[in-house]
Amino acid sequence: MTQETAKNIIVGELRKRMTVIVAMVFFLMLTILISVALPLLFKRLVDETIPGRDMSEAGLLLFALITIPLISAALHAVYDYQREILGEAISQAMRQKLFNHLVHARLRDLESTETGHIIHHITRGCGLVGDDYIVDRLIPLISNALLFIGALAAMTLINWRLMLITLLAFPITYLFSKRLKDYVRTLEEEFLRILESGSSTLQQVFSGIRTVRSFSGEAHEKARWDTWIKRHWEVRAKTETLHNLILILPTHVVDRVLMGLVFGVGAFEIINGRLTIGDLIAFMLYTPYVYTALRAMLQAQVTLEKIRVAIAGLDGLFAYEMERQGGRELTISPGAGPSIQFDNVSFDYGRGDFALRDVSFSVQPGEFFGIVGESGGGKSTIVDLLMGFYAPQSGRILVDGVDIRELSLDSLRRHIGLVPQDIFLWNSSIHENIAYPDAIAAEAVAEAAKHTNLHAFIEALPEKYQTIVGERGLALSAGERQRLAICRALLKKPAILLLDEATSALDALTEEIVQEAISQAKSGRTAIAVAHRLATVMKADRILVLQDGSVAELGTPAELIAERGLFYRLHEAQKL
Repeated sequence: MTQETAKNIIVGELRKRMTVIVAMVFFLMLTILISVALPLLFKRLVDETIPGRDMSEAGLLLFALITIPLISAALHAVYDYQREILGEAISQAMRQKLFNHLVHARLRDLESTETGHIIHHITRGCGLVGDDYIVDRLIPLISNALLFIGALAAMTLINWRLMLITLLAFPITYLFSKRLKDYVRTLEEEFLRILESGSSTLQQVFSGIRTVRSFSGEAHEKARWDTWIKRHWEVRAKTETLHNLILILPTHVVDRVLMGLVFGVGAFEIINGRLTIGDLIAFMLYTPYVYTALRAMLQAQVTLEKIRVAIAGLDGLFAYEMERQGGRELTISPGAGPSIQFDNVSFDYGRGDFALRDVSFSVQPGEFFGIVGESGGGKSTIVDLLMGFYAPQSGRILVDGVDIRELSLDSLRRHIGLVPQDIFLWNSSIHENIAYPDAIAAEAVAEAAKHTNLHAFIEALPEKYQTIVGERGLALSAGERQRLAICRALLKKPAILLLDEATSALDALTEEIVQEAISQAKSGRTAIAVAHRLATVMKADRILVLQDGSVAELGTPAELIAERGLFYRLHEAQKL
């Protein structure tokens, strides 16, 4: 599949909206024709109508001079409306495609990228391309170019000598802006980094507000934010000053000097009989059109550096490798969980050390299989690999004898109910969090909640199942979040149940009730429980013990205790 890029999206959206673009060009041409014709009416009024004292023509010209600007404004309003629609369509298409891409991007890339970086580019970066560049710069540049051509042609017909003097502004301003272009790009890149760091800082501070307050870090965070504000102000001031320097200094200084020169030379042309007063007035009315085009081109050049930085960031995200697509459907017979096999599996997270090294084990259909070990021993990595979040560097993972690399990831995950160690809840209702991502009847959700000792707690809340759980579920206790996550996994009716430290935040009584629910839920399915607390897996059929990413022991709980190895030492340390 061809990699998506910002340029491809822009071109594609422009092609899809050719009808709108043609309509825009039509209204634009009418507006320009009217604008170019207006100075000629002034010329006729000054050179012919006033000297001839033709009151009838004077009335018609006066009516035209009043009416034409109103018509031009109406046409321009229609053009502006279509222009805004086009720019917004491009921004939204880019946001949609970037979001769709990142949703399917590899976790390795996403987890190594700051959330603020992603948020900034989806919101501000995409908007910058569609709204700021297409709407405010590129399309107006086209209109100003057409206006420039029309005005320049009329000025040439009036007096080519004055026209050449007017054109002197272009090489002067071009050379000036070209020397500052690299500095503009450097400032834009720095300003973009500052905006991204601000988004990341805000996201981190308010996501971790409990930690901030626990360590009395408010003063530290306020000082850090104050430093960001000052840096933002400094770079923004430099950037805007440079933009204005490029735009205002050449046009204001050069325009005024050259207009004075044009007016002076025009006076000599009138004295020599080569120009009329009406010609000079018309010529001077055309001059702002030409310099408007000059300012538009300069602004487009300045904005282009900003856009290049934004597009580079967008293309960097589009370059993230996608998760594996396609594959066969996983078919599992109802009422019986599948077998699972790790065959000499090795994996590392790119840090140079292996999280798993040549790990082999098998889980029988319908077995309750426990995985324990010291922290950092690779327990949760097994869950990540089985979910297809990562791919092993070597070895195979088989489900019912089929290598998961041959399976559709969507199909594989639909058969797995995962209760992760780091539980994420949406800032929505309890019902929506349990039912996610499907629309499930309230009765079915309530029934699942009863099996995880959650229903009575929910019913005691003022809003019951419509209670909002807060950002990341922080309105609930850790134990309540874990029970909700278990409920969500069991409601899926998975063939494989994966529990990654699923009872670590539960009190002894609640854990016992949830353990019973898990025991009932695992009937007819294969269950794997990763645990630090051995009480979670003491009723497992077999337990795998990992040490430093390798298999240390494997057996029933009684066998492992009898061996007096690592499992026995963990068992004794927890005084079970």
